[in-house]
Amino acid sequence: MNTRISSHTLENMRKDAERMLGLRSPATDEEWWERMLSIVVELQERRAKECSHEHTN
Repeated sequence: MNTRISSHTLENMRKDAERMLGLRSPATDEEWWERMLSIVVELQERRAKECSHEHTN
């Protein structure tokens, strides 16, 4: 299943990842959350770039 994630949901996922990384707890899998944060940020940046290209064309 490949459903588009809304911008609002992406922002919530980013905040969740940042919050989890901020806990600095041994129970937090930092590597997993760092990767999740990287994925979310990259997707947000790509969407912003696509949006800016659509408005200039």
